[in-house]
Amino acid sequence: MISELEEGKKVLLDERSEMMQQIATLERNLEEASKTAHEKHSALQNQLSAVTAAKQTTEEELAAERCKCLELKNDKESVKEAYEVEIEKKNQELKDVHTCLDDVAGEKLALEAQLAASQSEQQAVLERCYASSAENENLRKTIADLRRRLEESQAALHELGRENQTLQLELEKLLGRKWTEDSDVISCSLCQKEFSLIVRKHHCRNCGQIFCNECSSKMAPITSNKKPVRVCDSCYNELGSK
Repeated sequence: MISELEEGKKVLLDERSEMMQQIATLERNLEEASKTAHEKHSALQNQLSAVTAAKQTTEEELAAERCKCLELKNDKESVKEAYEVEIEKKNQELKDVHTCLDDVAGEKLALEAQLAASQSEQQAVLERCYASSAENENLRKTIADLRRRLEESQAALHELGRENQTLQLELEKLLGRKWTEDSDVISCSLCQKEFSLIVRKHHCRNCGQIFCNECSSKMAPITSNKKPVRVCDSCYNELGSK
């Protein structure tokens, strides 16, 4: 019993060690998530700087285009069309930048949610670790109950095996017996008295052979029928000895 308790204690210590490893893993994951969020934030700042520079460059290019428009009064329509195309292009670039910023913001929110989930999971692991000490007694009771149920199951299995062996013997004995036809016999199988209009034939419901009334006058329950039926004297003695 002491060795079993020590084994249960060892299992609990192993589970506690595994939980502490899980906590360390979660802390590493949390640190990596924080690092990734910081890197994303830095990348976002770099992208914002690049967008600002691109915007400034675009504004400078637009100013240059305006100068060209003033210089190219003779080709006003062509310059206007080229200007509109360029404006549309720059607006599309700005839209793309805003879309990129939205994606980065979404990734940031996802990382924050992941960080919160990791913290919740770490708290749950800590609670399970604290609760494991209170489960020692329940574990010992469970082990004792399982051992008792195992012993009962083994005893029941042994009893079922003996009953099955008895039933197999009975089945083999019954399968080996054949119902004798009336036309196959002319005399009692026990006393050899010949059958006639006065000496009638009677089947033994246990062995299936044919006997006269005197040799098959007894009644007894058989395996296939619990109600008493006609049996011969030999089967009556055999059934009575069981």
